[in-house]
Amino acid sequence: RVLAWGVVCAGLARSVLASSFQIVQIGDPSLSFGAHSISADGSMLVGSVYSSSAKTSEAMTWTASGGFISIDRPGATSDPANVVSADGSVIDGVDQRATAWTTWRWTAARGFQDFVPPPQFDSTGAGPMSDDGNTIVGQAANVGRVGPAAQAFIWTASGGLTLLPATSSGQVPLNATAISPDGKFVAGETDRK
Repeated sequence: RVLAWGVVCAGLARSVLASSFQIVQIGDPSLSFGAHSISADGSMLVGSVYSSSAKTSEAMTWTASGGFISIDRPGATSDPANVVSADGSVIDGVDQRATAWTTWRWTAARGFQDFVPPPQFDSTGAGPMSDDGNTIVGQAANVGRVGPAAQAFIWTASGGLTLLPATSSGQVPLNATAISPDGKFVAGETDRK
């Protein structure tokens, strides 16, 4: 059974089609691995391992040399690792609990770093990051309480989490969904005012 796959060599679409594939499997049939992101050189996958018996998922990394390594935090019902930096040293994910979720950033040196939501929101959900992992974009939202629906944010290692302001025409950026490799440009979704 195929649980995840990764391209072993990089290059143009032509060379990818001609390349070989490596199947990444977990030995336990009650577990399945979903890959969500891959490092620039293809050496690290990040994602989540889902347990069909416990109905939970946990953040995992995979490398050819180290196999699967859990970076899970106890207490979350779902804790996927979503994005890995270009060199594989920074990972972001979301700790999902019953009434809220919190974005986290992880490095081997620092461990977990939570993105605390601004006061008007109860949750944060991160998306893409810059190649170096020092700029991450996403969405602050209300999952478990009444309040503003959502607003896009940018997080930097030097400045922390900042909500993106409304445009000059009053449109609120709802979710930041893309970032340039150098972290200087952000794209996303706005409301329809």
